[in-house]
Amino acid sequence: MTTRNATMRALRQATLAGPDDLHLVTDVPVPAPGPGEILVRVTAAGVNFADVMQGHGTYGGGPRAPYLAGFEAAGEVVALGDGVAGPPVGARVVGAGPGAFAEYVAMPAVSAVRVPPGWADEQALGLVLNWATALAALKPLGRVGAGETVVIHAAAGGVGQAAVRLAKHYGATVIGAAAREKHGVVRALGADHVLDRADIAAGVLELTAGAGADLVLESAGGSAFAAGLAATRRVTGRVVVYGLASGEAAVTNADLVFRYPIQLIGLHIGVLAQSAPHVFAWLTGELRALIAAGVYPPGAPAVHDLADGPKVLAQLAAGSTTGKLALRP
Repeated sequence: MTTRNATMRALRQATLAGPDDLHLVTDVPVPAPGPGEILVRVTAAGVNFADVMQGHGTYGGGPRAPYLAGFEAAGEVVALGDGVAGPPVGARVVGAGPGAFAEYVAMPAVSAVRVPPGWADEQALGLVLNWATALAALKPLGRVGAGETVVIHAAAGGVGQAAVRLAKHYGATVIGAAAREKHGVVRALGADHVLDRADIAAGVLELTAGAGADLVLESAGGSAFAAGLAATRRVTGRVVVYGLASGEAAVTNADLVFRYPIQLIGLHIGVLAQSAPHVFAWLTGELRALIAAGVYPPGAPAVHDLADGPKVLAQLAAGSTTGKLALRP
């Protein structure tokens, strides 16, 4: 087993006041892996909008303050909990577990994936969260087909960028939605059209001659949620909801019968991994094939020091970042 100290550096969320009350601490006990878990020495931790939501207490089922922040990490397996056959000690993995903004994190072995050969650890961040979410939304849930039109909210973000690449690979016409200053990023990924977030409903209907999109990947929430429903093709159109960055939004049974007669699907990749392991296994297998085919290239996250975590999360909350973000402990 790799020699390690009894304590470690980590980012602790003291209250639910957001990044303003996220602080670096240096005397946190190194966790022990429980049954079914592995202990990972973190070399890079992924930053996600869910971290911002957890810091404000708006993430469903999120931790209660104070807590160690972060939940996505890549690094080296240094210990196995009871009942774990692998990945073995010494393996390089990427996965999810609470308290990932730290030097060590315990995570479920079942959802940990090997870092692809030839990739640095930070390049694999997003594999089991961003890319798996995008793939799940497009294929097993969204059932995207060649020639269909797909709308992708937050197309310049971590999941959005993966979804643009994947949707193009599967033969779809892609309409990305992003802030105007990020349009160039989305076009460079291969999107056929890019709209401002405020123009989704009217823009999509114009681009589809009034028919609407076959599939909408919805992560914005707030007023954009209704706009996404309005932009969806009636009866056969699907909306996969996997985020609510701008807040909650409601739809009623009357809406689904009379106003938005579409197919509405919810997605949380952690719940999917636990409740439908056969689907998660298909996702990881397909992602390996996409990596081998060059469709899924190594990631290029913007990497920051762990101590800069509060500033990075504040920038993410303000919408001033593009692509994947990471912290290095």
